[in-house]
Amino acid sequence: MVTRSHACQICVPVPEVSVADRLLAASVAVLAREDSANCFRYQTWEVLKGADLDVSPDLFVDSQVRRQLASRPAATVLCVQSPDGEWRRLGWVTPENRGVIDDILRDAGVWRKDPVRRLKYFSRLLGSEDRMVATMAHLEVGKASYAELRELEFPLSPAELRRNLDDPRMVEWQALWILLLAIHHDPSDLPRVQDRFERCATRATPKQLAAWTTAWIELKGVGAMDRIEAYYLRDPTRQRDEILAV
Repeated sequence: MVTRSHACQICVPVPEVSVADRLLAASVAVLAREDSANCFRYQTWEVLKGADLDVSPDLFVDSQVRRQLASRPAATVLCVQSPDGEWRRLGWVTPENRGVIDDILRDAGVWRKDPVRRLKYFSRLLGSEDRMVATMAHLEVGKASYAELRELEFPLSPAELRRNLDDPRMVEWQALWILLLAIHHDPSDLPRVQDRFERCATRATPKQLAAWTTAWIELKGVGAMDRIEAYYLRDPTRQRDEILAV
């Protein structure tokens, strides 16, 4: 009997838009800390684009941010204002990740003309120890087609990808890791990939089905096609989203 999975209650959600996209789309971008005259408000320390020092983010500095600012004197908060006037806090900028922010702003014009250069840039940042950078790289590289992924160099080893895939909180993030694992083409991963595909099939779970199907074909070749056809293309009870995934 085919069963349906329930929504994950512990999963870490994937942001819909990357920090890079929000930064490039913003009309104003600043680095800020708490206002010395009012610790609940931000004061601009440095303007990155589109304004002068008289402009400060119209955002509330909560107690958690204040504690972090107190313990991180070299850190600032990256804040952007969208063209419609809304302010948003994007993350922490430190001496360690500041170069990435500068690169994004400097290379925006080049990337518009040559999107592959943007993709290659972020592929090298996958798995960064900096949380904001790692998330941004994941979202940026996750936009690529499988054909584009196969042309990239990326620092994540098969062992790192397997550890990521074993974390039950990160189910929403798995698609990219699955595809990168397949690209490594380690035969020892075939049992894992086949098992995950068959779990999707027997539990009627379309989440990451496209990625597991692609990975299985990558590792197994045409030998995977008969099973895929039997599970999905010859089964009239399958849902439309499942068929589209394979």
